[in-house]
Amino acid sequence: MANDASKTLLPCRQVLVVGGGNAAHVLAALGSHLGHKMHILTTFQDEAERWREAHDVAGGTTVRLSDGRELTGQVAGFFKEPAEAARGSSLILFAVPAFSHQAYLELLAPFIEKGTLLGAMPGQGGFDFVARHVLGALFDELVLFALETLPWACRIGAGEYGRRVDVLSTKKVVDVAVSPASASPAVIAAVGSVIHAYSSLVQSVPAPASHGAVVEGARPELHFVGNILNCTLMNINSVWHPTITYGRYRAVEDLRTVSFETPPLFYEGVDKFTGDKLAAVSDEIRQLKQTLEDRYGIQLPGVRHVREWMQRSYEGEYDEGSDTLEAMIRTNKGYRGLTHPTVRGEDGRYRPNFGYRYISEDVPMGLMAIKGVFDLVGMPSPNVDEVLAFCFRAAGHEFQENNRRPQNYGFDTIDDLITKCRYRD
Repeated sequence: MANDASKTLLPCRQVLVVGGGNAAHVLAALGSHLGHKMHILTTFQDEAERWREAHDVAGGTTVRLSDGRELTGQVAGFFKEPAEAARGSSLILFAVPAFSHQAYLELLAPFIEKGTLLGAMPGQGGFDFVARHVLGALFDELVLFALETLPWACRIGAGEYGRRVDVLSTKKVVDVAVSPASASPAVIAAVGSVIHAYSSLVQSVPAPASHGAVVEGARPELHFVGNILNCTLMNINSVWHPTITYGRYRAVEDLRTVSFETPPLFYEGVDKFTGDKLAAVSDEIRQLKQTLEDRYGIQLPGVRHVREWMQRSYEGEYDEGSDTLEAMIRTNKGYRGLTHPTVRGEDGRYRPNFGYRYISEDVPMGLMAIKGVFDLVGMPSPNVDEVLAFCFRAAGHEFQENNRRPQNYGFDTIDDLITKCRYRD
């Protein structure tokens, strides 16, 4: 039986953010503004050095909230090597693409202390699969958690790296999965104090004693949903991005012939076929959830239909009276202006970029993880298969070398997966 890692929790005094992108900038600025000692670990090229130089010149990293207010935080340290970055960090937050999880876990494993809170935001498909694979026995001495989605839509502007990041919108509710479940109040209190969230699970989400100015305005609610399989199956990006891409290009026989004068709108271009296909994929995942609950006795309250996800995340942000999933997506303010990934050719025309993360990450690290669970249970998934078949064609291969199917991490049966990943804890 797994140890109860919640009995040896470390106090949350220092936070390590893994990554150097948009979400990492928001975490660094907001967490340090609220008084946390924030460390940044990024091994990508010269990101750590670039961020430190820009941060020091600007006097900190600033987050501009959606209402125009700006908050600046002083980051304690930027690191390219894991030992010093991890030393003393009781909360470790991965804010990197899912394909980077394993490499960073392998770097950090020798330096992670027992009782550490270790999590990913978002915790795309099977974060716990790779964590158990890399960490071995240490897995049972840690508290693992995953946020189903990022709390914000955020972007670093041109020339602003290390200096400033914009929060375009804040989600109303973000589901959090925690293993073991007994540590959920500690996780939500710790994460909430960094991102200024609230939760009904704890009386109040505290900031550290040395906190900066109180942050008013939009705050996400952190909602505990149970085990991390909830986040693997409710990975909204792995449903949204591949399926919408499929919907846009489904009728094109030769994808190499497609070009545009301007990049087509991604969400605002969703048609009825695509809305229906999104619903059908979600229906299949919900059927998988029901089978897992009925047959294997695990609880998956966080696996919601994508329509319900839209209502919880963006209520009031899409046009009142939107009565279809298609309409909710097309009119959502948080999605305005976002386009299909493209590259501009020498002729000035734009062509699809199927190497972008909407396929290169969200398929192998998301939808294929879900498909792997379908296969372990022995359930058909024709709509998921249809989307995957298109994505494999667009990518030019089937991601056999690097994907997050549970079978690739030694889980040969659904009972094995449930037991080793603590889905009944």
